[in-house]
Amino acid sequence: MKRSSKVISTLLVGAALTTMSSKFFAVESKETIEKKILSGKDRYETAIKVSSKWDKADNVILINSMAIADGLSSAPFAKHKDAPILLTDSDKLSESTKKRIKELGAKNIFIVGGEGVVSKEVVKEIQALGIKVERISGKNRYETSVKIAKQLNYEKVAVVNGITGLADALSVAAPAATNDMAILLTDGKNLEEVEGMAKGKEIFAIGGEGVVSEALVKELKAERLSGKNRSETNVKIMEKFYDKEDVKALYIAKDGSTKENELIDALALGSLAGKEGVPIILTGNNLDDAQKNYLIAQKNIKTIYEIGGSLKENVIRNIVNILNGKEETSTKPTENNGSPIKPTKRNESSAKPTEGNGGSMEPTGGNGGSTKPTEGNGGTTKPIEGNEDSTKPNPGTEEPNNKNLIDRNKSSIMEVHFVYYAVLSLNEGNVDNCEVYIDGNLAKPEKVNTRGTILKIELKDSNKKKIKVVKGDLEDNVTLELKI
Repeated sequence: MKRSSKVISTLLVGAALTTMSSKFFAVESKETIEKKILSGKDRYETAIKVSSKWDKADNVILINSMAIADGLSSAPFAKHKDAPILLTDSDKLSESTKKRIKELGAKNIFIVGGEGVVSKEVVKEIQALGIKVERISGKNRYETSVKIAKQLNYEKVAVVNGITGLADALSVAAPAATNDMAILLTDGKNLEEVEGMAKGKEIFAIGGEGVVSEALVKELKAERLSGKNRSETNVKIMEKFYDKEDVKALYIAKDGSTKENELIDALALGSLAGKEGVPIILTGNNLDDAQKNYLIAQKNIKTIYEIGGSLKENVIRNIVNILNGKEETSTKPTENNGSPIKPTKRNESSAKPTEGNGGSMEPTGGNGGSTKPTEGNGGTTKPIEGNEDSTKPNPGTEEPNNKNLIDRNKSSIMEVHFVYYAVLSLNEGNVDNCEVYIDGNLAKPEKVNTRGTILKIELKDSNKKKIKVVKGDLEDNVTLELKI
């Protein structure tokens, strides 16, 4: 009878565990991991959910939801001001954001970016609420990062590529905030506007040689934190700045490898994660091996926070399983999508960053500054000019080709908020079945319309670019110039 009682008890316990809420997962049959979700119906409301960790806040940081670059350096300043980061359109506050500002009892709003990013109309809306407004901006993203750094009392500096290292910048945002570290943006080769701001400081160069040159690292006498891709760089940063014995919680956000505008959730999270001293793991459609190994080493995590609604369920489940001790890391190198690497000409090209690169040694689309998902997780997008028909660049210079895959009348180089983009309109198919090259380098454009027939790629300069689009056996070449 005793044996039967034990069997019945065991079965009852097992049944109870399997019917628990999906927000809890067993850990070694003794503890539970609590899963919390901070997500809204769009990026604005996701930022508001993140801000719910503040009951009241005298200060709020306001950033254009489409201008990720302007917000890259904001997390340390936001933490310094004990301020949540909220998002806005360029010309109007959303009603939900305005309501949240009132709920927080904000006395000061710090706008990051110039009038082309957050307009005077938004300033007037805020002032009408009886709230003081201060704008922090420079002539470009580099100078803006300097202006923000000048607001801080810092002894450490993270130097990041402000064009191709957006994911790297957001990987370091939380520890930079925790450690009162300034984040300075460069082009990866020259100090330009940031020269002098890092003198005499402890300096960390974020990303590989493809995004921050070895010459610049030597000039700065910096310590490089990098991996073979954005995921491994993310891990290197977490290992550097967080003692695994102290890590009790983990934030999980999208890494922008599929759609760079999805990084906006991690941007809004930087201040909170910095305040709490909690690392942010940035993930794509699957966990990278380096991330798996990092999670295996964690023994004290009790809570995970899912930020935004677009994280893959298999990623969350895998994280929980690893923390349960149920998942072993793969012994084979994998790509960001978790598949074994199969060397091809495309892989060889994409191992080198291009103008469209969005992180450590990985090509991605351009800056999320001109797309606006209806979901905070990267849903439907709209083009740079507001709708498909309004994007009418000057025609490019036609070159010999087998078939016009590119619409010359709707393709050019454009400038949006001091950032240059190659904008392509495709006549044949969409980006998913085409390869796009800029000056011979394979790029991964970002879709601007829902059909994927209008694309954008962030550039380092406004010089003429030779564009090649390949679809199967067809090839089309065009030289694009800046739209005046």
